[in-house]
Amino acid sequence: SGGDENDEHAHQFEPVDECDTPEEGLLRRESEQEAAGYVDRFLKGLQTAVRGKAKQYNRMLGVLWHCYLSQDHGTQLEVAAALGVSDSLVSDYRRRIEQELRALAFSEIEEARRFEMALRERVRTLVGDQESVAV
Repeated sequence: SGGDENDEHAHQFEPVDECDTPEEGLLRRESEQEAAGYVDRFLKGLQTAVRGKAKQYNRMLGVLWHCYLSQDHGTQLEVAAALGVSDSLVSDYRRRIEQELRALAFSEIEEARRFEMALRERVRTLVGDQESVAV
């Protein structure tokens, strides 16, 4: 009967530790900071593209949000109508946005994913602030 006790303990499992190790935490924070740096550079590039004009920059953020980042992104015509601008302006802003995105030149797909997540969070906040101000 002593053998049964040993078998009983053989099937116990350690609970899965889902916390980062210190090294994983450091790497995650570094990659988040790197993504935030890319977001800053990208948004600064968009601001430069409209020569620092707040109204145009805010419209461009709207195009960025509605065409690229929002879960329920509409057609270019729907976005133009929602923002109260012309279809050609949306087209122009999309071209500028894509130009700035290409300029980032990510070396790996994971880097681009982190950038997209960080950008979505930042722009959601910026666009949300504008909508609450506009009301």
